[in-house]
Amino acid sequence: TRGAKGEISVNGICACASKSTGRGGARYIRQHDDLREHLTVYEAMSLAAALKLADFNAHERKEKVHEILALLGLSNASLTLCRDLSGGQRRRLAVALELLSDPSLMFLDEPTTGLDSSASASLIALLNNLARGGRTLIATIHQPSALIFEKIDTVYCLQAGRTLYNGPRSSLVPALASAGMTCPAYHNPADFLMEVASGEYDVDLVKSAQIMSRFKPDLTANGNSSWESHIPTIPALPSPLDIRSDLKQKQSLLSPNSYKQRKLSKNIYRQSGLLRQTWILLYRNYLMTTRNYSLFMYRVAAHVVIALIFGYLYLGVGSEAGSVLGNYVYLYGSMLLVVYTGKMSVTLSCE
Repeated sequence: TRGAKGEISVNGICACASKSTGRGGARYIRQHDDLREHLTVYEAMSLAAALKLADFNAHERKEKVHEILALLGLSNASLTLCRDLSGGQRRRLAVALELLSDPSLMFLDEPTTGLDSSASASLIALLNNLARGGRTLIATIHQPSALIFEKIDTVYCLQAGRTLYNGPRSSLVPALASAGMTCPAYHNPADFLMEVASGEYDVDLVKSAQIMSRFKPDLTANGNSSWESHIPTIPALPSPLDIRSDLKQKQSLLSPNSYKQRKLSKNIYRQSGLLRQTWILLYRNYLMTTRNYSLFMYRVAAHVVIALIFGYLYLGVGSEAGSVLGNYVYLYGSMLLVVYTGKMSVTLSCE
């Protein structure tokens, strides 16, 4: 990339690595979630809403949390601790936490990892419904099943860093056939695409990719599956700010400065201030500490034992000039103990 210049834009808005884009920005959901094990689902959502939605009052945040939990099928598990959730529920909660800011673009890193076939299909169907509500969802999935593959809109396949296929899922098999690679009957198209990408059919993949890139699907054919006409739509979540600014946004689209207006509208959801964030995080840590009673008692016992050891080592040192170095080492060691034990508890809780 040396010497390359340009800009990355999303919906006509220049996107930088340090700035969000779109209605609620872009959100990234990791392959392995980092949920707080000793918080309930509702507490995790409420605390996240308090951090992310500073312009909402308590009642509005509560309504939004309940709405998202209902949309993702987590209402019945709202009082369940995160450590007791199933794999599918944990993944849906990770999605719900990011939906609080109503993002227009979401990236998911292997969302089906560790889930069984039923939970994976349910999660992909849910993500598809979210996409129908005006969001763009980009997920990396390695060798999906036929059921999961049927629920994907667009496929982007890479082979050795090059684009092998980029287009609608319904056009994948015809595009492969146009390049001389016919998918066998009753064979999962995703598996066949992986076999082609791995070089099992001994074809020129660069030439095949060029042929498939020029493939024009039959627009008159109905490529939608029967299930797609019956799935519900999960719309973008409304907020009081959206309702109040709806008329202004419509008027701004007609003005010459609509580009700047769209660029400024991305900061609808303002985060809480520093003091507010500190208070919320302290309260969250208090909840987790009081519920993990054994760890709390271990910490107390460790400090008591270390205090006894320090007291025994420096017993009778005194306060004379000859013992200045010993007192200095004692004070220095005590300060290090307080600092690093506090940091270690945070590090272990994050892991």
